[in-house]
Amino acid sequence: MKRKVILLISVLILLFICLIAIYRIHKALTEPADVEVNVNMPKVVKVNEEFNIDVIIKNKAEKTEEFHGLDIDKDLIKSLKIMESKPNFQSAYIGKATGNQVYKYYLPLPGKNETSVSLKARIIEPGLIQGKLTIFINSRANPYPHRFEIEANAN
Repeated sequence: MKRKVILLISVLILLFICLIAIYRIHKALTEPADVEVNVNMPKVVKVNEEFNIDVIIKNKAEKTEEFHGLDIDKDLIKSLKIMESKPNFQSAYIGKATGNQVYKYYLPLPGKNETSVSLKARIIEPGLIQGKLTIFINSRANPYPHRFEIEANAN
């Protein structure tokens, strides 16, 4: 009798853990309902002159979301050097699978609010630079990232 009770309790605990895991995976893979992202930067810049890349995130929903981070395309990062970020990122690394520059922020996006991230950048070689800037809300595993084509002419 004691073994059956222990077994039943163990099964219930395991079921509870599985339900929590399913909820967290679902949340990470669900597109944020009312989050709008815009990226602003100059179209013409001078080589080695600093400029800003501004990411503006509007959370139109009531609930808090999370600005997980951003990726700068490996082709873009060859010509672009990030000097500073405001607010600061928590970690930065080159993605092993993609070669992209990854910046992790984990910033809360309060409901009915706007959050800005400003990257101070410098283009290090003349010519047309092109690539993608990808913004992740709630998780890098989210299949609905916000992708932006970045293009500037450097002289």
